[in-house]
Amino acid sequence: MTWIETINIRLSKQEDTSEFLNIFREMKVAQDNTLDNKISIKLYQNKNIENDWAICLCHKSPEEQANKPGLGYVIIEAIRPFGLLNHSIWENKGDSPYENK
Repeated sequence: MTWIETINIRLSKQEDTSEFLNIFREMKVAQDNTLDNKISIKLYQNKNIENDWAICLCHKSPEEQANKPGLGYVIIEAIRPFGLLNHSIWENKGDSPYENK
């Protein structure tokens, strides 16, 4: 099963961007070295609001793992001091009915 965690953060201060990005890079390097490609991590920046960021963790693991604390919670604790957070977990429910076949 594939499931996704999203961690959205609105940085309180623009000056925190470089420190936030450094933490993200460190987490990504650690993940790349330890998780055997079971999780991919992507970072997105809001096109219109430069203080808004989204970290997406795409998991390839059993469904029961979606309810256990893991890398998402480690990231949340590391970036919590920088701003407002929203964390959500999404599970794959199949292909979109709108995709061209």
